[in-house]
Amino acid sequence: MAGRSCGWTIWRDLPCVVIVPGMSSVQRRSGDAYAMQNAPCVILERDSPRRYANRLTAGFAITSFFAVATGCFVVHSVGVGFGVWGRNAAAWVVGAILAGVLARIGQARHICGVLLIAPLALLASVFNSGTAGVHRWLTIGPLSWNVSFLLLPAATLALAATARRGPPWTRWAVMLIQVELVIQPDASQATAFAAATIVTVLTTRSAWEARAMSLFFLLTSIVAWIRPDRLAPLPEVEGILTLAGAVSRPVAALCVASLAAVTIAPLLARKIVSDRECPAAVALSVYFLGCMLMPLFGAFPIPLAGMGMSPILGFWLGIGALNAVQDFTRQTDDKQVQAHIEDLDSTVTRRTGRADQK
Repeated sequence: MAGRSCGWTIWRDLPCVVIVPGMSSVQRRSGDAYAMQNAPCVILERDSPRRYANRLTAGFAITSFFAVATGCFVVHSVGVGFGVWGRNAAAWVVGAILAGVLARIGQARHICGVLLIAPLALLASVFNSGTAGVHRWLTIGPLSWNVSFLLLPAATLALAATARRGPPWTRWAVMLIQVELVIQPDASQATAFAAATIVTVLTTRSAWEARAMSLFFLLTSIVAWIRPDRLAPLPEVEGILTLAGAVSRPVAALCVASLAAVTIAPLLARKIVSDRECPAAVALSVYFLGCMLMPLFGAFPIPLAGMGMSPILGFWLGIGALNAVQDFTRQTDDKQVQAHIEDLDSTVTRRTGRADQK
């Protein structure tokens, strides 16, 4: 929006800081647009987009590293072989590389494609041979992948990033994902995904649509908890924290602290430059939090610390997708900012010409 100050036209809603000679350091930090009469120039100052991407990646890398490392240390201490915990370490490295690639080549419209892939992969897992009546995995070669942990972080972010201007079919895609989670059944993932989706629709959709979708996800989550889950817990997966407490209390405390820190890592991306960044970062953080809390209410895998490659890769892909959405959003904002600058420059030129004539 344009405003008037000292006879000059200024822009108050630019995703940037407009600096002119005479601006105080306080005004620069607050981001207030400022203009002085007869100012010879206007300079645009913006924070580096890569700075916030690096902050997000580093924050998640550090917290997740400690979570994975403590889990590997605990199972190694109780005699579990390298063939088990070594996979977690390898998954962390591979996930970091994939996240970096996704952050550089992905864009919001491309990441939306995961909302097509996830329902198909979950459907394949439903028809795959399960264990004790539970169908959560796809077997590829010698490895079994938990489809939910692998794809839902990116699916959660894809919905949040495209919620305001995305295609209508995305809402049906996430509802289909939720139904498939109930069929598996997987109450942990159904609840975490529902919580993240409800937070997204409440902040991005119209009131009636938000209420309807929230009610749907709430009811399906309840159904997922009612369905029987006869899987027996494994000490190195669902019981990793109990195992850590038996090995070393300081290690167990470090494990819990690192898992808690992982849940807030996505919020490091929350730089208010575009409204679309906030729902994406918050939704991913809520999903992470749901995954960490669900083991308190049942025999569910503890991500990152527990043995299993799918959560590690999936969480990294979510971080890479969040970085990609940030960069795409800022590129869009750059075009809008440039248009505002051109308008501002033409205004300044006209007023300078009038002043010279006088």
